[in-house]
Amino acid sequence: MKRIIHTAVLVIALASLVAAQGSQPGTKSTKSLEQELFAMDKRAYDAWNRKDVKFFEGFLAPEFISPGPTATTKQAVIKNMLKPNSCVTKSMEFDDSRLRMLDNTTAILTYRIKQDVTCGGKPEPKAVDIATVFVKRGVKWLSAFHSSSPASD
Repeated sequence: MKRIIHTAVLVIALASLVAAQGSQPGTKSTKSLEQELFAMDKRAYDAWNRKDVKFFEGFLAPEFISPGPTATTKQAVIKNMLKPNSCVTKSMEFDDSRLRMLDNTTAILTYRIKQDVTCGGKPEPKAVDIATVFVKRGVKWLSAFHSSSPASD
């Protein structure tokens, strides 16, 4: 009986410790981290429109990849930014962010963009679902994977 009581007390103590981890000084709650990473991804869209190569040099992990007809690496993203862009962004609304932590250094951010964008004179999808995988390197979060696809309602 004493063993059961000791085990119960230990389980409660450990559960309390784990629950407190998100609120200790110097640690971020998942919601706080979600807001931070969501803001970073929004800045990436703005930086892309401004052709801010320096932003992407610091934002993308060295092993960054984005799927598509051909896999896009960090170097390809930066090279493509220097080419003339025929896309025109009239508006973008970011919504419905969700963060899933895989471990303490890997996070998946998903959200939806409602947009009015044309590329080469042709309209892009009005809504796009986004997934970005962030990895933590030291104290900095970097984008290691980014994918977008037309939203299915």
